Amino acid sequence: MAETKTERKVTVILATDVVGYSTKMEENEDQTLKNLKACRSIIDGLVEEYHGRIFNTAGDSVLAEFQSAVEAVICASEFQKTIKERNNSVPEEEQMEFRIGINMGDVVIEGDNLYGDGVNVAARLEALAQSGGICLSKNVHEIVNKKTDFQFHDLGEQKVKNTVLHAVDVSIEGVSKRKPPQPHKQSSSTKLALLAAALVLMVAGAGIYALIPKFDEEKRVLFGDLSVVVLPLKNVSEDEKDAAFVNGLSNSIRTLVAKTKRFSVISQTTSSAYKNSQKPLKEIAEELNVDYLIEGGFQRLGEDISINVVMVEAKTGKMVWDQTYNEKFVKSLRLQQEIALNVVSHLTNKYGGFWATLVEQEIPDIGFGQSENMDAHQLILMGWREFYTSFANDTVNRLLRAVDLGKQSLEMEEATETYGLLAYSYGRLAGITKERKYFEEALAIAEKGLNFDPSADLIYRAMGYAEFDLRPLFEKVDPDLQTILGLYDKSIQYNPSDSNSYTWKALIYAKFGQGEKAVKSAKRALELSPKMQGWECWPYAFTYFVVRDFKNMLIYSKKGRNCEEFAAIAAYELGQKEASLQLFSEYVKGYKKQYKEDYTFDVLKNRKHFLVEKENAEFLRRLKVIYDAWALAPQS
Repeated sequence: MAETKTERKVTVILATDVVGYSTKMEENEDQTLKNLKACRSIIDGLVEEYHGRIFNTAGDSVLAEFQSAVEAVICASEFQKTIKERNNSVPEEEQMEFRIGINMGDVVIEGDNLYGDGVNVAARLEALAQSGGICLSKNVHEIVNKKTDFQFHDLGEQKVKNTVLHAVDVSIEGVSKRKPPQPHKQSSSTKLALLAAALVLMVAGAGIYALIPKFDEEKRVLFGDLSVVVLPLKNVSEDEKDAAFVNGLSNSIRTLVAKTKRFSVISQTTSSAYKNSQKPLKEIAEELNVDYLIEGGFQRLGEDISINVVMVEAKTGKMVWDQTYNEKFVKSLRLQQEIALNVVSHLTNKYGGFWATLVEQEIPDIGFGQSENMDAHQLILMGWREFYTSFANDTVNRLLRAVDLGKQSLEMEEATETYGLLAYSYGRLAGITKERKYFEEALAIAEKGLNFDPSADLIYRAMGYAEFDLRPLFEKVDPDLQTILGLYDKSIQYNPSDSNSYTWKALIYAKFGQGEKAVKSAKRALELSPKMQGWECWPYAFTYFVVRDFKNMLIYSKKGRNCEEFAAIAAYELGQKEASLQLFSEYVKGYKKQYKEDYTFDVLKNRKHFLVEKENAEFLRRLKVIYDAWALAPQS
């Protein structure tokens, strides 16, 4: 039987998607889909007008081919112009912005579909484009530059998604001329963290891509409804010196899976609660409402390590993938690209077409910015340990040690996690010591970190904290809601399963008195992190106070630390006066222990709980009722 020859051609590919689509879906799914439909009708008409053909769509993404590079660029320009006009004529909640990338290259023909390098490069140019902008490959620019009146801005060579591209912006009115992004040093990342790439692809291979032909199930994949929990790896060798490394490895896997944007991934806080758990996997899956579980074991034998990773389908309890990785410990941070690309190749061969291309575009670069140097990596693990234990005791000294360890690591090698550790540590030092120098250090190191890795979600979170808590403290200005939310939205853009960003968004919305938006963010945070951290009682307490949901306010206030004040208000409003006074008494004792002074209402009334005066006054009014009742009661 003769082999079927692969059919190929050279064509012009236009790729576009919506800026901040996942955040818009989270805030208002129905409105977002309605807006997308309206914008799709615009691009559909323009593609047809300029003799193009849409060959694939996925969620907010559109891929089209053109025979002419000139017509492709004119079509893109007209689309951005029309979208801008539409945005100027509709309310803010109906507005959408798009990025566009255009490439000319070799593609593989599979029925009506196209895939291969020509498509991949267009998608990577689209990811590089600015909001409202158009980014071209060099070969498209060379053709269009001679035949049109467009103005261009050359970005030079950029490393995007594991590929070096010469990129050129089309100059568009209203889109700023940007400084060429700094090319980053690509990290091959860790075999240990790399398992994430394999896991993602195997999850796809085992249960996801097979579902795509059905629309409802396709929607689940694209909109991130399919959920995964990465359970802590077991340290089989039980050597305590490897404990921090194995914990870090588990979190790296979880983070890398989350960064593919194809799944909802349960938070580290919740997954770590199952460390050494003897519960059956099916029971864990039911508790967390997930579709797949990933677990495994780490074993060290001298200088060699072995890691076994298993993926289990929740509804059947059946193992759908099992693989073991063996490597020298000192080299174990160097295998991510090799394993990921092997798995991508397997998927492409098995599934072909657009869905494999989607994964191929995402996987090679999901580990960018991770350590290659084992000594530097070990310093970072020690630094994060100091950072987290600083919440318990010896706070300033532990944070200073975290900074010192981060600096030592940075001298050996640049890595995203190093910049993140330093940004967070300087930020907390600024908040605790009230010294401006730490605030400035936090901003400076965050800027360097984002120059190194513009997709670093943890650095956007650190900057969100700096803008919300620190800038008002040191510059005596009110927090800028849009700036702060923009930073947390950036974190979610690069890590849609970032429960911390949703939690902070809930707190920020609540502080600004925007109850409905606060509740939406809080609910999403709880989906991703059902077993909340102690500090998270604050965002939930604020959120449910703003909407006067005292039942939930009481539930979540009692789950955390130092939230008895909120719990007391909620209990009082629910008619539980005795319990309210008991909770308030506990808060007063904790206050005196922490601040070394007696609690008085005069101290509290000057505190600005909310940034909206109406909410602040209402909170203090209810608190005063409880305070007066407590002051009159016999004190034990």
